[in-house]
Amino acid sequence: MTDEAKTPDDRTMLDEITSRCLAAPTLRTARVIGRSYDRALAGSGITITQFTLLVTIAKYRPTSIAQLGEWLDIEASTLSRNLAKLRKSGHVEPPGSEGRAQELVLTDKGLSTLREVYPRWLDTQQDLEARLGPQNVAGVRSRLTDLRTA
Repeated sequence: MTDEAKTPDDRTMLDEITSRCLAAPTLRTARVIGRSYDRALAGSGITITQFTLLVTIAKYRPTSIAQLGEWLDIEASTLSRNLAKLRKSGHVEPPGSEGRAQELVLTDKGLSTLREVYPRWLDTQQDLEARLGPQNVAGVRSRLTDLRTA
């Protein structure tokens, strides 16, 4: 069977895509969630992406920028841009340049910022969980993990 024979008419194709595609609603939902956190973090000098980087650096102490990017599944350009901002603002110290893997380090300012924004992050987290429904949170997390690791 040729590709042409498998291709439905345009209307049918578009109906199928809009009714079945997981990408569009997932991306839309991610943007809505991200904006919710960014509003909560407004005035702190960091975005939710940068918050996530700070938390990951503080908790897991990645030994390279590449490792951090792999753990967070974040594009290299997005990671580099956000780390540059965090370095410039004094939240993160870069690893040394001796050629060996060295930990990225959260500065005192980085940890202080996390402490400062934690209550706002928590309020937003609890609001999103309430909107989702407490009984659904674990299931959603599990399904997202399943999709990410498939």
